[in-house]
Amino acid sequence: MKLLLRGILALLLVLVLASIAGLVVAVFFVLQDQPALENPAEISVEDVRRVRAFIRRSDPRNLQPGDISAFTVNDTELELLTNYGLSQLRGGAADITLGDNQATVEVSARVLDNPLGDYLNVSVGLSRWSDRLVVDSLRIGSLTVPGRIADFVARNAHGQLQRFPEYAAAVDAINGFSISPGQLNVVYQWQPELADQLSERGRNLLIPADEQERLLAHATRLANVTRSGELNGVTSAAALLAPMFEFAATQGGDPIEQNRAALLVTGMYILGISVPKALGLPASSVPTPGRHRLTLSGRHDFAQHFLVSAALTAGAGSSLADTIGLLKELDDSQGGSGFSFTDIGADRTGVRFAELALTDSATARALQSLLGQQPTEDLFMADFLDLPESMPETEFIRRFGGVGEPAYRAVLTDIENRIAATRLFRELDR
Repeated sequence: MKLLLRGILALLLVLVLASIAGLVVAVFFVLQDQPALENPAEISVEDVRRVRAFIRRSDPRNLQPGDISAFTVNDTELELLTNYGLSQLRGGAADITLGDNQATVEVSARVLDNPLGDYLNVSVGLSRWSDRLVVDSLRIGSLTVPGRIADFVARNAHGQLQRFPEYAAAVDAINGFSISPGQLNVVYQWQPELADQLSERGRNLLIPADEQERLLAHATRLANVTRSGELNGVTSAAALLAPMFEFAATQGGDPIEQNRAALLVTGMYILGISVPKALGLPASSVPTPGRHRLTLSGRHDFAQHFLVSAALTAGAGSSLADTIGLLKELDDSQGGSGFSFTDIGADRTGVRFAELALTDSATARALQSLLGQQPTEDLFMADFLDLPESMPETEFIRRFGGVGEPAYRAVLTDIENRIAATRLFRELDR
């Protein structure tokens, strides 16, 4: 009997070791050192405009419950959305080709640092048969998976996901789709309750419980500061950032995450966004903050540019924050307040400030210390008031040639040099 048990245990051990070895071998073939696709150029202003237009024309909230509608998205827009999603992870690129009832999707995604490879390269061929997509081919790294096997796995995964009510409801909302050269067409039935379900599930998946707790703690701190009577009705943004970062320093844990929470909450405050509402929680979860008009260099718009860019950088990455700031300026130049390098200066300061706050633990703590000393705003805010502003598009192009031209880049270099000369960046940005 002992011999039999030993034999069974030995067999189990061999099977476990073989499974582990098989997994390692599979990962070895799946991960690669180089991307199959080159990284795309940074998201441009025109890209952002295109996505905004797509969102506006496809927004189902304009429909009545139960209404049937449709939207069309082209392969360029799909690539842009996918590339943006990859940029929020560790980077990568996508190439999507839509044909006659067929689609080819190629993705190169950068993965976490490991000894086996830096990129996950995936190529999948799809075709439409009746009312469903069929996987015709699948290649992951150097591993080729037969189409029948890949489709079998996909169908089983679809069946398992049907157990989640949100997934099942989302699938039911799609009445049909078609793939034609260059575009995907989807017919759907608007269900507001589905949007609420997905929003709630999305918040729980995208915002972990510990991060929600941090945001609520910082929101409570901001509410107490703004209700205390210590701030003037019109006050420098530095007067609010100081107690927020002082609070971040007292919370323990990862100082980078505490700084991130401080930036997000302060940015949401100047935009008038309720933190509890954004988290899907009752408004009573934190006290109602007091209202103050925040300024930098004596201007409210500078404080908006700075705090919103800092929050976007903390939550979405600096390239997106730069793009949104630039997009606003270009929109202003076409009938609004005009293109302003002064606003670009405030945008870039917010981006750089957030990047510094999130660089590493030591820098994050040093920034907390400097901000906690109740500084004046010239600690981090340079003087941009002498830069050209409020330029109509024609004047902007006449004087600077347009975005990316040498004269334009020269002003941006000047802005960066001014930011680097402030005390905060001289001491910490090394």
